[in-house]
Amino acid sequence: MWETFNGALFLFRLRHIIFFFLFFFLVGCSTLGYVFRQAVQHNSMINSRVPVSTVLSDSSQKTWVVKKLKYVAEIKKFAEKEGLNVEGSYNHYVELERSGISYLVYAAEPDSLVAKKWYFPFVGRVPYLGYFSELERDEMASELAAEGWDVAKGTVGAFSSLGWFED
Repeated sequence: MWETFNGALFLFRLRHIIFFFLFFFLVGCSTLGYVFRQAVQHNSMINSRVPVSTVLSDSSQKTWVVKKLKYVAEIKKFAEKEGLNVEGSYNHYVELERSGISYLVYAAEPDSLVAKKWYFPFVGRVPYLGYFSELERDEMASELAAEGWDVAKGTVGAFSSLGWFED
């Protein structure tokens, strides 16, 4: 039995098991499903993106899409002229069958402007939750309202990964 023991494979598996348990501990049971769903949906969206140059050269593309993408190019030129780094930003387009790229829910204590905050490892505390599904966002909004929070919902038309990924 010990003759077939592969120490490198054992350490590889042990590192993955430790990472999984540390991640599970840091994120917690309640947010683990949320983080996993958002990561899968974000990955799906990233994998379906198309370079803006491809969309602009497609003669069958909708006029309003081309108009908006050309406007984004003008905004990027202005930002670059003002000394901002626009490299890697808004270079891709994703065709969606929904009203927004993501949907947000915010909550605050009743009768005050103290926002509820959610904690995520590596990110810290954030005053909103984002969803790629309007239904999931609405379900969370209902849960928060049932707990007594004042709730607001929003829709995001575009976003940047803030340098984590080229978008």
